[in-house]
Amino acid sequence: MVIVKRLIKFHAKKEDFDTQINVLLDRLKRISFDKYPSAHAASQYDLGKLYLDRFKRDNNKSDLIKAETAFKESWKVNTLETNPYEFAKIQLMMAMVYSHLAEFQDPEAYSYKAINMIYNALNIFEAKKFPKFFAKSQMTLGNIYRNFADISDRSKNISEAIEAYEKALKIYKKEKNSKEYENIQLNLGASYIILSKVQNKEKNLDKAFDAFENALEILTIDRNPFSYAKIQCDLGVIYMMLSQIREEQKNLFKANLVFKIALKVFTLKDYAFEYATTHNNLGLVHLILANIQNPQENHLKAIEAFENALDVFTEIDYPSKHKKIMSILKSLKQKTNQ
Repeated sequence: MVIVKRLIKFHAKKEDFDTQINVLLDRLKRISFDKYPSAHAASQYDLGKLYLDRFKRDNNKSDLIKAETAFKESWKVNTLETNPYEFAKIQLMMAMVYSHLAEFQDPEAYSYKAINMIYNALNIFEAKKFPKFFAKSQMTLGNIYRNFADISDRSKNISEAIEAYEKALKIYKKEKNSKEYENIQLNLGASYIILSKVQNKEKNLDKAFDAFENALEILTIDRNPFSYAKIQCDLGVIYMMLSQIREEQKNLFKANLVFKIALKVFTLKDYAFEYATTHNNLGLVHLILANIQNPQENHLKAIEAFENALDVFTEIDYPSKHKKIMSILKSLKQKTNQ
């Protein structure tokens, strides 16, 4: 029996996905399932990963369908009984495929499929034996549940997401896995904000704040300005929500500060939508502050911020946002005699 070894380990850069996909497709013509099942399955797995990576670049649904087909071909050889390790890897990849397909169609059905695939993988990827794959599976599970929370049982699914992220953090440490640690902290922060809207508002907002602060121990404005600014905006939202519970003025001042920090990155030229969203939030902060102190000054600052937001939120492009801001501005200008 002739054994065809796996010749290439693919780590495709964005610009060469197409080339490497074609290389694999050509190779698969020469290593049939019947003659070389192991090599055929390995190439199908690599092909599925490349299609999945290309989807992340192009957001083309057809790549997800192709990835699913490739992983299923690999699954024919790598079953739970014949090769549990490779089987679990395939389940993890298919979970990612289904979680993305849920964005296009049948979100509930595909989310359930994705969750089932992850649990298939976790039956093999125990934390002690396969810590890397255990953590990756838990992080993926968290992402799936977080997205699922948008369409079904928000409290239950976001709690499941948080539990999965926490399990991943038992493996991913700040010192050794900084990128993964940072990503999970960001996802945890976002998840706790969502949970705060349905239960234990203050407690969950504090947890969200802690998660974002943990991420900022790694994430700097120089290293990743967009993500850094995004966290500042998230913190601003937390401060605004906390101002409804405690230390209203103090938390509004903090919100004002972090939104201004974010605007150092979110310029009109480079990040128009984020620029407008941040100015809108800044306007809301000054609107609330006007009820506490210096009403004229804060009303004028609110007007300035809302007008900056309207540079992007035009009547044509964002009619609902435009209408809402215009209504606020009309009231403010009456108060300030403009």
